[in-house]
Amino acid sequence: MFKSKLSRCLNHKHLDNKILVSKKNYTWRMCRLCGLIYIKVKNKNNKYYQNKSKIFDNFNEGNYYEFKSILKMLTKFNLILNRKKWLDFGCGAGRELEIAKQHGLDTFGVELNKKLFSKCKNKKLKVVNNLKKIKGSYNFIFTRNVLKYSENFPLIFSKLSGHLKNKGIFIIRDKYFDYMQIKKMMNDNKGSLASSTFLYKNTILNYLKLYNYEIFFKKFYLDESFLIIAKKNK
Repeated sequence: MFKSKLSRCLNHKHLDNKILVSKKNYTWRMCRLCGLIYIKVKNKNNKYYQNKSKIFDNFNEGNYYEFKSILKMLTKFNLILNRKKWLDFGCGAGRELEIAKQHGLDTFGVELNKKLFSKCKNKKLKVVNNLKKIKGSYNFIFTRNVLKYSENFPLIFSKLSGHLKNKGIFIIRDKYFDYMQIKKMMNDNKGSLASSTFLYKNTILNYLKLYNYEIFFKKFYLDESFLIIAKKNK
């Protein structure tokens, strides 16, 4: 049986949580209401925690064609791209920003990794290295394989949504973990501290519903990844 304990679900008001795994340096919890599985790190001097932010610099050919297909999909939904404001959260070395720019979008990126941020700056891309430095609102927000590494998924999702205009489009390409041996990974010190949250299918869908998004497109792939395109409504 799981141990039960009342605690807040990260920055949300959800109080009904249960402890899944508790170790010396960290504790994994699951919110019974929204389904979020998240980590509470007790010792941030732990070497695995300090080294968890790796260099994500490989933009392969498959990502290139998939991103182009996403832009085509947006056109299919009668969404005009030209001159619209595009925010890429976790933009890496800026390859997708470059492609979006070629399609007439006014691009802006956020990249927390110092090395990748420098690469974007060298390409003369508009990019910041802190979520707090985002200014204004956007017609499109795009994120790929970033949310699973966020320290606080509900807070990140809330802040990004706050920068999306009414009727704006949120495009999320990330991982979900319905079919993974989650408890095994949680007990693996290296694995657990490389990710800060686990997203079930229902977790991301619950948060989209909570913030009143209308889903245009959703697909959960067999490789435990997903793509969702959703419109923000007041």
